[in-house]
Amino acid sequence: MAMQQLGGRLRHCCWGVSTSPTGAAAGATCTRWPPLLRAASSSSSSSSSSSWVAEAGTQPVSQDTLAGIPWAGRSTLTGLFQRVATNGPRDPSVWRKLVARADVIAHSLTSKQASLMLSAMARAQQRDKGFLRRFSVKFAPSLMQSAELLDLCGIVSSLSQLDAYSEETFDLAVERLAKAAPQMDLRQLSLVANAYVRASHADTELLQS
Repeated sequence: MAMQQLGGRLRHCCWGVSTSPTGAAAGATCTRWPPLLRAASSSSSSSSSSSWVAEAGTQPVSQDTLAGIPWAGRSTLTGLFQRVATNGPRDPSVWRKLVARADVIAHSLTSKQASLMLSAMARAQQRDKGFLRRFSVKFAPSLMQSAELLDLCGIVSSLSQLDAYSEETFDLAVERLAKAAPQMDLRQLSLVANAYVRASHADTELLQS
């Protein structure tokens, strides 16, 4: 009797039962999931979603996404630089499109966005001499004054790796770096030291700091 009552309560909680005029069950439709089934379904869905995201994160950027490069804004373009450098495609034509778009919006890039874009180009060994020359001479100097320390180190390091040396830009960076040297960690010091050695830019103020 107890089992029959328990079964009746479960059916009442989980199923909506329509009956015929004679009282016989005409059909049943589920009105809400039992908590355990609901939790299992949610867990399975979450696991599948996580797997899909992880897999997508290792795949080359899709052609549909790359088709939007000519209209990409600053944040989107920065992300695309990073993703293409990491996952591909390893296609020179894709990099030409990325750099062409960066050239158009270079005046509006923040120091962090500039640092991320340049580091992506250095990682992928993409040296567009025209763009890099314009950026290092025309836009980088204004970023030296406002960049956070980490971004400043990234810009200087990437420019040196990309053979995009500008004496004015490196001189401006020194003014900030020399003052901030006591607060820099070993990685930042290493990045900066290697950058200036690589660029053959000797600066006694920086060395003394």
